[in-house]
Amino acid sequence: MKHSRVHITSVIFIEILKILGEYKKPLSFREISNLLNQRDLNSDRKTLKSLIEEMVSEGYIQEKNKGFVITDLGVDVLKKSTVFERMDEFTETIQYNLHMATFDLYRMKGTVPVNIAMIDKDKIENALEILDRLAHSKLVVSDLIQIYDEEEMVGDIMIQEGKMGIVTLSTTIYDVIARNINVILEPYATGLLHYSNFRPEGLVELITYEGTTISPGLLFIKGGYTSVLETMKTGDGYVVCDIRNVSPHIVKLIERELFLAEARGISNAIATLYPRRIPFDLLIDRKVKLVFPTGLNYFAPLQEKGFELKMRINETLIEFSKLKPVEDFL
Repeated sequence: MKHSRVHITSVIFIEILKILGEYKKPLSFREISNLLNQRDLNSDRKTLKSLIEEMVSEGYIQEKNKGFVITDLGVDVLKKSTVFERMDEFTETIQYNLHMATFDLYRMKGTVPVNIAMIDKDKIENALEILDRLAHSKLVVSDLIQIYDEEEMVGDIMIQEGKMGIVTLSTTIYDVIARNINVILEPYATGLLHYSNFRPEGLVELITYEGTTISPGLLFIKGGYTSVLETMKTGDGYVVCDIRNVSPHIVKLIERELFLAEARGISNAIATLYPRRIPFDLLIDRKVKLVFPTGLNYFAPLQEKGFELKMRINETLIEFSKLKPVEDFL
C-alpha cells in the first residue's frame, strides 16, 4: 500500500482527517487551523496550507462549498490509523447520544438519536415500498421516518450528492425513555433473532458492544445474516435486535414506561428475559435482559434486495417532530 507525498504518519495530517470526520460538514482553512490550535497542534500558515493542498491533490480531502470535506479514501486511512483509539467507540456513541437527546415521552417532543441510510435517488421509491411493509410490524422501533435530499443536513451529517437519505429512529430512544425516569439501561449486545410462524423463537447469535469500533447490527446486515423480507412474508427468518441489561428490582418501572411508549407509537420490547437458575440454585446472570427491535431492520431488507447503501448508525440527532409515518412519503 502506497501513500506517497502526504505524510501518513504526520500527527497534523491525521488530526485534519479527524477534524473533518468529526464535523461531517465543510470546514474552511481558518476553521481547521483554529481547531488544530485548540488541540495544541500549532502550524504556521504556509506549512498548513501546503499540507492541505497536498491532501486535496492526493484525494484524502476535497474542496466543497468554500471549505474542505473528508473523502472515502481519507475515511479509510483515518480508520486504519486510529483503530486502537476507537475501541469501545460504539458504546461511547450510545452514551453521548443518550446525554445529548432531549426527547420527552410525555410531551412527545425533543431531539432523538437516528440512523441514516443513503441510497441512489432513482431507487428511493422502490425502497419506500419495502419500508412500508415493515412500518407497522414489531421488528422496527416505529413507523416514523424522514427523507432528506442530497446535500441536506441531518443533524450534523450531510447527505451525499446524488443520494437520498432515509432516517429512522435508533434503538437508543429506549435508553432516553429510561433515563427520563432515572433508570439506566446497560448496553449489552446486538443479537440475531430467529422468527418462526411470525413469533420470536430465540437468539442464535450475539455480538457484544464491548470493544467494538462499529455497530454490531451493521455487521449482521452487511454480513448477510438477516432475512427480514422473508420474515415478513412467511413468518420465518432472522432479524436484528438490541439487548439491554436492567436491574430486576426496577424492571417493572421501565416496563410501565414501555407500555406508554407503545401507546404513543414506539414499539415495546420484543421480550423480557429474566435471570435463569442452574443446578445448586445458582444464578447465571443477575440482570434482566430487554430485547428491543431496531431501526436497522428498515435497512436490512434493502441490503438483502441488493440496494447499495451507505449507513450511518446512531451518529446524530434530530427533532422528533420532523419524523413522519412512512405512508406520508408514498
